Amino acid sequence: MGVLWDSTSADQFAAAEAAARSMRLSLRPIKLENPPYDFDSVFAMLVQDGAKTLLVLSGPFFSRYSTHIAELAIRHGLPSMFIFNNTSRRAA
Repeated sequence: MGVLWDSTSADQFAAAEAAARSMRLSLRPIKLENPPYDFDSVFAMLVQDGAKTLLVLSGPFFSRYSTHIAELAIRHGLPSMFIFNNTSRRAA
């Protein structure tokens, strides 16, 4: 399972890592640094490394590009889970 995280989601990554360890799941963590992030390259790397699923943790740069991330996940055939705090997006 690929995991996208950055410094703003370090606590979430620690929790995901502990949960994965307890379930004996193998993680392919990718810590993104220096925004803006190059999601196209990240997805190419995940596919090359054999990731079968993807977990995207919550962070301002992940939620801002959630549509692009979802499109890349679909294009690369990676079932994905997103953890976004969309408090800035309120229903009208």
